[in-house]
Order: sequence, then C-alpha cells, then structure tokens
Amino acid sequence: MAQEIAVAAASEVASQATSDIYGLLKQQISYVFKYQNYINDLKKQVQELRNKRQMVQEPVEYL
Repeated sequence: MAQEIAVAAASEVASQATSDIYGLLKQQISYVFKYQNYINDLKKQVQELRNKRQMVQEPVEYL
C-alpha cells in the first residue's frame, strides 16, 4: 500500500517536472524564432531606407 502511494506520488512529481521543462523549452524556442523575425524585419527596413536615400540623393546630385 505504501509502495503504491510512493509510486503514485513520484509519478505525479515526474509528470509535473516534465510539463514544466517542456513549457520552458517551448518558451526559449519561441524567443529564438521571434528574435530571428525581428532581425529579418530590421534588415528589410534598413534596405528600404537605403533605397529611399538613394532615390532622394540622385536628384540632388544632378542639380
């Protein structure tokens, strides 16, 4: 009887620990993908700004 209770308690603890670890791992992986998206968006914005600068600078150079 005591052994069954101990096994059940240990099983519950292991299950909760696994769930917590899964949640933390999922969160960290999510950060990596969000970070990559932020970097890609920033690169696009930088390229757009370079294009706009070039569009403005070319007419000024011809004056």
